[in-house]
Amino acid sequence: SANNIGSMGLNYEDRQIYSNGNDNINLVGKELDTWNGNYEGQGLPYVKSGGVHYSNKWNDGKQNFNGNYNINDINVNGQINNQIQQNLPTSILFTQSQQNFDNSLINHTSNAKLKYVLDTLNTLEVNIKAGVVQKHTLNIFNTQTNSQTDLLNTNQRNFSTKTNNEVFSGDLLWAKKFKKNRRTLSLNLNQYFNNSNSTGLLNANSYFFTNKAITDSLIVNQDKANTNSAKVFNSKAIYTEPITKSASVFVNYGISFNNESLRRNTFNILPSGTNAQLDSLFSNSYDFKQLINRGGLGYNYTKNKLRFQVSNDLSNTAFKQKNLFNNTTLNRNFIFWHPS
Repeated sequence: SANNIGSMGLNYEDRQIYSNGNDNINLVGKELDTWNGNYEGQGLPYVKSGGVHYSNKWNDGKQNFNGNYNINDINVNGQINNQIQQNLPTSILFTQSQQNFDNSLINHTSNAKLKYVLDTLNTLEVNIKAGVVQKHTLNIFNTQTNSQTDLLNTNQRNFSTKTNNEVFSGDLLWAKKFKKNRRTLSLNLNQYFNNSNSTGLLNANSYFFTNKAITDSLIVNQDKANTNSAKVFNSKAIYTEPITKSASVFVNYGISFNNESLRRNTFNILPSGTNAQLDSLFSNSYDFKQLINRGGLGYNYTKNKLRFQVSNDLSNTAFKQKNLFNNTTLNRNFIFWHPS
């Protein structure tokens, strides 16, 4: 499809027909710009999108596969003009501003789902999602403020960014039934990777006037670089044991790891022939580590139209944060109670 009204890809009904209905994937990184990649009603949008869907079943439905690939290409450009009048007790100020923007994004997403009935007692299900986003933004701002008689200040700011965001998620579920009715065991494993890189150039020139002469100025010329990577692993096992025809007890345990690194570096670009200097005021560097252990017991009662369940989990979270700029480390441990 291609359009100039800002519509991105398939609508909800078509996604239910041509996909497994679960093709969303989180591609949000800690980027330099604030544009979310959607058309918000400002500017002229140009959108191109396409996709491929495949699904099939084998062995009387014991094995089935569903796969999708989608690409979206959107470009939005436009101009915003503002005129503001401020009526002050001693004077009247007039501000004129203009913003030109040109933003583009290419989004690749894919997902696949495989369900495999191993035998009458064992079922395996695998879900995989992956995506890549490449985004470019350009914003040019020009502002001028005047009194009724004099020019007071001018400002010109150019800010351009490039972002590359990659993400992968894999989920595996193994469910086992036993010969004893309602006795079950399930194991769920999930792995998530996210890597985001953003670079940007900021150039801003501000001048202040008195009697048409420049009395002060502020010049900013910066090169920015953000990197953010995350690796997450989650696991959970649940065992259910019937104790009567209507009641059963279950026990669960899970462990999770979360490792994340965040780098935000801003360099002041100096005159030609000298090296750029790191600006510590607008820079930071952190490593985060989190380990979660969670387990508990539960009771379930089901009879006719009545279902009653009560459970209680306890979890321990060990959190470590390291500031690489000042070489400091923060450790925290938390105990949580999860009754339901």
